[in-house]
Amino acid sequence: MEVLRRLLTGGLGRPPWDLPGRRQDERLLLLVRAGATGDAGGGLSVEGQAQAEAMADALAALGPLPVTVAPERASVETAAALEDRWACPASVEPALAALDLPAGSRWSKLGADAQAWRRDVLAAVGALGADGVVVAGPEVVAAVVGAATGDDVVDCAQVRPGSRTTLRLEAGGLRLLRLDQQGASDAR
Repeated sequence: MEVLRRLLTGGLGRPPWDLPGRRQDERLLLLVRAGATGDAGGGLSVEGQAQAEAMADALAALGPLPVTVAPERASVETAAALEDRWACPASVEPALAALDLPAGSRWSKLGADAQAWRRDVLAAVGALGADGVVVAGPEVVAAVVGAATGDDVVDCAQVRPGSRTTLRLEAGGLRLLRLDQQGASDAR
């Protein structure tokens, strides 16, 4: 049992939400990339279902936490694994819908529609009132990570399906704590 507790808490002895010295105005966000898709309808493949289950197993001891999900089918199906573990429904956020962006392009060179989409994504994430989980596609993950790190490249964060990225939301903005984590240990 001790080994399982250490894996779930990243060796800290407690989940990252309970870290000493944590300010009241900061929130921790686990940004989960949707699992791998397998059909033209955008549903999870068998591999994607396994990724969703592994992610939910890794996060189970931290919840229940609020779960916000992008409207795409793969994101909703990935979030369902957490809904099952925590017996609480996810909230669908339309602002987290995917947007097809040209690989390698820079935000500063994109048009008004792409800029507005990024602002909407960041506003939706910034509006979360508590620690929580956001499940979305790679475009959303990259937009949030880019804002946290100051990276102007659209696809700056290459994260694997089903992986978790941990960020701190504070008065001064976003801070990246851990990128593209998979497996049983929790982010710190």
